[in-house]
Amino acid sequence: PSGMRAQSALRILRGLDPDGLFDLNTVYLPSGMAAHFRGYAEQTHRDLTVGVIDAGVPAQAPVFAAGQVETRHFRGTSVVPHDHGLQVAAILGSGNGVVPGARILAADVYGGQPTGGSADTLIRALGWMAESDLRVVNISIVGPENLALRAAVQRFTDQGRLIVAAVGNDGASARPLYPAAYEAVIAVTGVDANGDVLPEAIRGDHVDFAARGMDMVWPSLNERSVQVRGTSFATPIVTGLLSHQTLLLGSTEAALNALTMQARDL
Repeated sequence: PSGMRAQSALRILRGLDPDGLFDLNTVYLPSGMAAHFRGYAEQTHRDLTVGVIDAGVPAQAPVFAAGQVETRHFRGTSVVPHDHGLQVAAILGSGNGVVPGARILAADVYGGQPTGGSADTLIRALGWMAESDLRVVNISIVGPENLALRAAVQRFTDQGRLIVAAVGNDGASARPLYPAAYEAVIAVTGVDANGDVLPEAIRGDHVDFAARGMDMVWPSLNERSVQVRGTSFATPIVTGLLSHQTLLLGSTEAALNALTMQARDL
């Protein structure tokens, strides 16, 4: 109602329905061709589909094959391409990506809108991924804890699906960010060529995997190659590897076990 603060309204709602889950519609932001990164097993993965919840991915970008990327907008009136979304998707499925040729379902949760990236857009995007029966979804965006998002993440992962998310680039002493910090989510940080954690990467017990997060070159919307850095770009490497293992082994649980066995403990 007019004149009522959002926090006051939230307290009233929680009092009226103690068993309900209510929260503010919090906003999530992006978390920050690897120089000829070799695709996993150097093969195409046309029978594999991976989800990307991010800024808009340009389906017609030259790095993707015709029909490889299916997009849908969850804010605004259309998909609005963005460098961040393009680069995350390219690391996953372009010719030099981790699973080259993989089909990508790309949810644009921003749509060029100031209210983009809010909790409701992430939840609806996860719903689309579940309806499409995706097994592994990449989320390279971060924000605060949100009860509604937590419930959606739990429901999604309880179905035997994986969410792989970037931990964020707020610094080593920053508090954990979400959805990466949810227990059910596979949290990814970025490291350099020596395996040292990027100084800007958030740290904590919730981190599950690390991957290369710097000294990578990927295309931008103007088709020029640019340096990318951050946990955002380490995350799709892990997503791609887990997707490949899931296809190979038949379950996300087996995929996690296999990647854990292959990983080097840092």
